[in-house]
Amino acid sequence: MAFPPQIQRRIIADNLHTQERQISTALEARRSHLSDLARVLVDTLPTGHITSRDLAALTAAEPLLDPREVVLHREALEENKKYLPHVLGALARADRVALCRYIFLRLQSQGRAPTMADFLPAPALGSRIAYTRNNYSDEAFSAFAYDLPTPTALYTDDYDAACAAVRAGEASYCILPYRDAKGERVRTGLALLQSYDLMVCAICSVRDGEDNTLLYALCGTSPMLRSSKKTLLLHLQDFPHSRTGEFLDAAALLGLKTEEMQFGRDMTVMLYSEGDPVPFFIWLTLFAPTYRLDGLFYDITKEQE
Repeated sequence: MAFPPQIQRRIIADNLHTQERQISTALEARRSHLSDLARVLVDTLPTGHITSRDLAALTAAEPLLDPREVVLHREALEENKKYLPHVLGALARADRVALCRYIFLRLQSQGRAPTMADFLPAPALGSRIAYTRNNYSDEAFSAFAYDLPTPTALYTDDYDAACAAVRAGEASYCILPYRDAKGERVRTGLALLQSYDLMVCAICSVRDGEDNTLLYALCGTSPMLRSSKKTLLLHLQDFPHSRTGEFLDAAALLGLKTEEMQFGRDMTVMLYSEGDPVPFFIWLTLFAPTYRLDGLFYDITKEQE
């Protein structure tokens, strides 16, 4: 005699729960293998402090955790032929994140882990800020200057000249408009950032005559690493849109929050990190090496309130 539906549901739920425990045990064993792989990889690295170039060399000969074709039993149900590769694909993405975390933790335990400075250009020297004067940019200069040692100003005729002054070494930073009163990115500033290969180093807010909030950016060739809470502006050149989910999963699993995304031929992503973003930069180096860092900045707007 068949059990009543309510009991059948309970039995099925118990069976699924048992399988979940079995899967959990298998995943723990899988993580152990990934930890072993991290150990082997770290042992192949040079002695001493490790840089992003050292990490990139890990994929020079062959890719890490290269996806393999899943061979299903020939009697497998047709729906499983679509379902299982999707599940295993998600597992492979999680594996890559776990591997990066294990690499970082092993290097950290040895006192050899890279820092954010290893993924960035050399820090700017001096505190001269180039900008085009108006009431708003003067206020932005005052906000940024508070955070810099012995800041000085270099006045320019336009934003283009301010960026050129940084590239020519006449200034360490320049000030550009970042968001308008509607909260939208100012395209002029974004175009100049890309044209002069500058990055956003800090953000501040000013009020216009109608009490709207405007955001201004302090830009330079290298970031200011003053705050542990940072916003990352990443540009991923020729990054396959099919891997967008993998990118977002990696960011989330490594402690970053996605704040904004823009799609085109390339992908621009804004991420916020309250902790150390180095494990995520290890993931970028190993699994998304076409990335370019357009900004690593802190928002001093909250400090102005």
